[in-house]
Amino acid sequence: MRGRLGGLASDDTLIYVTAGVSQAVTRLSYPGGDGDDMRYTGAVFGAGVETRLAANLYGRVEYLHSVLGKRDFLGGLYDARPETGVARIGLLFKPSESDWRDAPFSVAGPQTPPLRESWTGAYLGAHGGYAWGSTRLSNEFASADGIGGGGGVGGLLLGYDYQHGRSVFGLEIDGSGGGPSSTAGVTLPLFSPNAQIAYEWDYSIRARAGQLFGNTLLFGSAGWTQTYGRLTTVGLGGIGASHAFSGVQFGAGMETMLTAHVGARLEYLHSFYDKYASVLGSPIDARPTTGKTRAAVIYKF
Repeated sequence: MRGRLGGLASDDTLIYVTAGVSQAVTRLSYPGGDGDDMRYTGAVFGAGVETRLAANLYGRVEYLHSVLGKRDFLGGLYDARPETGVARIGLLFKPSESDWRDAPFSVAGPQTPPLRESWTGAYLGAHGGYAWGSTRLSNEFASADGIGGGGGVGGLLLGYDYQHGRSVFGLEIDGSGGGPSSTAGVTLPLFSPNAQIAYEWDYSIRARAGQLFGNTLLFGSAGWTQTYGRLTTVGLGGIGASHAFSGVQFGAGMETMLTAHVGARLEYLHSFYDKYASVLGSPIDARPTTGKTRAAVIYKF
């Protein structure tokens, strides 16, 4: 349950922040097959963009991050404090807009003329957001899934769009600094805990395609990405190594033009990277997966 507060970037587009209370139920499974449901309560924060697609139909892209309370187990011997992140796209139907008819601008009236005649052309932008990662560590005997963490990211992007009818196709290149860090808290055969993988930068090249609704583009993207990971460990003698992980990246988002040249974007990107075999000469393999939610300001030439 959340409240939200925002500002209208145009007659049809709302940019907002939201905060409230959240509950999550997790399943704790035991080796014998039994399990317990654990309920956590905490705070949730988020931001999003909502825009009119048709007379009563709206599209929304938003990210919600929940920081949940701590639960103790076995008389306080163990505790757990989960965090969750959700990036989602939704459609909303508003059956009546009578409350808006007296607004200073005519939301219920005809849609405002396009601010830009064509999306064809080059653009550049700056982006910032939050990323999280999950690393799978494994050898021939055992594996540890979901070793994860999070961190802030920011960087630059540039690309080119081509508009055909109401469809837009493009190619984009971007780079980011910062990122998630993952800490292993389990012991595998021949491998001790206290290993950390930090992703310090990444870049990608993606194709994207989308559909225009007024001044707003709903799009999906796919392409190639590379991230630089640094592994340090105590259990293997306190040594460290770095590795460039390559993989595929998929995404989706919403971009709206605020003026003839300035646009705002909110999107989610998910990356699947290749395996780093025999980490530091050990029998351990590492395979990361990362997710990134970000907002961007775009300038179209």
